[in-house]
Amino acid sequence: MTTATAPSAPTATEGTPRTTATSNRRATRRWWAWLGLIYVVGFGIRLGTVLGRPYRQPGGDAYYYHYAANLLVE
Repeated sequence: MTTATAPSAPTATEGTPRTTATSNRRATRRWWAWLGLIYVVGFGIRLGTVLGRPYRQPGGDAYYYHYAANLLVE
C-alpha cells in the first residue's frame, strides 16, 4: 500500500514579491513590445494602401451614404 505525502513547504526564494514583480514587469514589457509591433505592421499596411493607389476612384459605402444624405437634404 502506498501512502500520499504532503507537498514540501516552499523555500524562502519561491514566491517572494521580488520574483513576482520582476516577472510582471517582464510580461508587461513583452505585452507592450507585441502591441507596438502590431501597431507598426497595421500602420504600414494602411500607409501602403493609401499611398500605393494614388488614382483610386471614389466609391463604396462611404461614397454612397455621403451622397445619399446630401440628396436627401436637397
